[in-house]
Amino acid sequence: MRLRDVVQRTGLNRTTAFRILCTLELEQMIDRLGDDGYRTKIKISRAQKFRIAYASQTEGDFFSRDVSEGLRSTANENGIDLIEFDNMYSPERAIKNASKMVQAKPDVAIVYQPYERVAPVVSSIFRQANIPLIAVSIPHPDSVYLGVNGYSVGRVAGTALAKWIRSNWNSEIDAILLLEATMAGAVPHSRLTGVLTAIQESIGGIPDHKVKHWDGRGTFGSSLREVQKYLHGSRAQRVVIAGVNDASAIGGLRAFAEAGRLSHCITVSLGCSYAARMELRRANTRLLGSVAFFPEKYGARLIRLATDLFHGNSVSPATFTPHRLITSETVDRYYPNDVLMSDSDMELLLLRAL
Repeated sequence: MRLRDVVQRTGLNRTTAFRILCTLELEQMIDRLGDDGYRTKIKISRAQKFRIAYASQTEGDFFSRDVSEGLRSTANENGIDLIEFDNMYSPERAIKNASKMVQAKPDVAIVYQPYERVAPVVSSIFRQANIPLIAVSIPHPDSVYLGVNGYSVGRVAGTALAKWIRSNWNSEIDAILLLEATMAGAVPHSRLTGVLTAIQESIGGIPDHKVKHWDGRGTFGSSLREVQKYLHGSRAQRVVIAGVNDASAIGGLRAFAEAGRLSHCITVSLGCSYAARMELRRANTRLLGSVAFFPEKYGARLIRLATDLFHGNSVSPATFTPHRLITSETVDRYYPNDVLMSDSDMELLLLRAL
């Protein structure tokens, strides 16, 4: 740039502009080029943009979809490159996606997959590539965990159920169905431990023969079929349903409804995804409430964690998300925008899970 260019752009007179340029040259902020040219020595630092590789659990259920949409929105707001993969609720796909994610060379990886047995394999892929890993809902070795405290949320559900059982069934139950997701391991199962413990502390011990274990795999379809099997051989009329998530509990409720025995069961679900919220709004529902994990807010928390890892900041090995019991009386207060989605949308997603 020449002296005349500086004068033209700044509106300064020639003498003042020349003196400023001489001062900048003396301070080694610019170089003189020939008799009348100048070049800056200052390098403008641009904010470093980083990229995240994310593998969702599936896009076929409400909870997972809320997590994905929240992450996608927050990444976009912060100018972060988000490379997305879908694990499609498959352990084999989760491993393949991990390798594909490494090939994309992200700064941080986020994995949401429910199979405990492949978690070490998935983690090792990122560890070997020296890519920090955040695991959603299911802990993975050498990763940062983000999700609920399973035992605590289970106790919230169990406490609500126990209060209802005391008031309506005189503290008596015929059975408690634990709809498990055995492939997910100990952490999701701790939710059911919390439910059972809270009920037992309130109404007294429950004999082992009344505690029924069924593997609903954390899905609506599998839970529906498992509870249908139970109902074929049981005439119990006071049955507590405890599922690892909303899909499990709603699948159990559907089985009782199709058998014409809906009044024989009661449940509190875990997650408070859209399916649970719509169930809470149904007349005469047997869903007392749902313990909200607020998956729609996971995105902001995941981005904060990823940003800290990217900048080398110290992070806790586990970040527990807030939770709260939502009932039919409070659901509209927390989720007023649900009216924008129709019942047919919910039914479609449930049918896809069959």
